[in-house]
Amino acid sequence: MAKRFRTESVEPTKDYSGMYLLDIAKDLIFHEELVRESIEANGVTTNVFFSLLCYVICHEYAHIAHGHLDFRLSNDFREFTATQQDSELTARTLEMDADASAVTLTFTLLEQIFLAGIKPRIPAERVEELTAQCRLQYLVGITLAHIFLDSLAGKDTVPRYHPMTYVRFVAFQIVLLKVGESQGIDTDFVEEARKLVVDTFVHLSGDVSNLHHPIAANTMVHEGEGEPVGEYTSLGFHSAAAHLEDCGRRWTRLYPILAKFLRGGRLAPPYADPL
Repeated sequence: MAKRFRTESVEPTKDYSGMYLLDIAKDLIFHEELVRESIEANGVTTNVFFSLLCYVICHEYAHIAHGHLDFRLSNDFREFTATQQDSELTARTLEMDADASAVTLTFTLLEQIFLAGIKPRIPAERVEELTAQCRLQYLVGITLAHIFLDSLAGKDTVPRYHPMTYVRFVAFQIVLLKVGESQGIDTDFVEEARKLVVDTFVHLSGDVSNLHHPIAANTMVHEGEGEPVGEYTSLGFHSAAAHLEDCGRRWTRLYPILAKFLRGGRLAPPYADPL
């Protein structure tokens, strides 16, 4: 990441060799000493960390504003937690709703800050270069924030079947792509941000196979007689997207109830996927 942004690299003092992606994220992203050292070393980290922090705040705010907490305390909640499977699906759907709100709010806020306060000060000959760099920085922060929140998720949100956490990531990326397209921004930045984040975790862990997460390798490719190799492909992305249908159906049932508890913001339409 430091190489991409032409800044000074800051290594953590702790050894993360062989660790899983979510375990590194849980430990590293809000590591006070590393954040302070990184920000002192270069201005890029400030942009990344600001967008990361903004996303986390917007996500938690959405849980309150969209009535999720009131819903959990209501009698209506029992209908959606009759079984462990029901409970897990409801929890994942509510998290995806908060993710979607956080993506929209954070992206819109940072884009407005950039257009109003940063872009006018960029020399004309460097506008294209620095615009791309700035947008990529806050997309990296948003991506890191999503992974961080996922690493803290409870058993209802991330059940025993680990790949479901990737389905949540796919929902997050679909929203990010839609928001970017609505702003007229090149969506290649979304994939570049994912790859920068993954490459950074690979650097810390030592190898992509150590990360054990489909954000880094969502398909297994067999090459001759050798061991299968993990890769990230569009096929794996679309396969995960198909699993969103269950969350979409759950969202249709949750919508009229959450609408009663809505304190602010806007819920996705009841006929839409929870994006």
